Amino acid sequence: MTDDKHQKQVDELIKHDRRITQKQIAGRLGMSKEREAYIIGLRGYTKVCSRWVPRMLTLEVDAEV
Repeated sequence: MTDDKHQKQVDELIKHDRRITQKQIAGRLGMSKEREAYIIGLRGYTKVCSRWVPRMLTLEVDAEV
């Protein structure tokens, strides 16, 4: 299981630079790309137009209802 320290480090790197690549994250933290990809999945990030964004599901509610 991934410890909180690594999860927080990945989260901080992504928040600091949304265009950072998985390879760069793995290199900076000294872990495998597979492990780093697993952590990114746990943190709920996905790549959109070369930027990391949190994966959030929102409920759209019609104001007139």
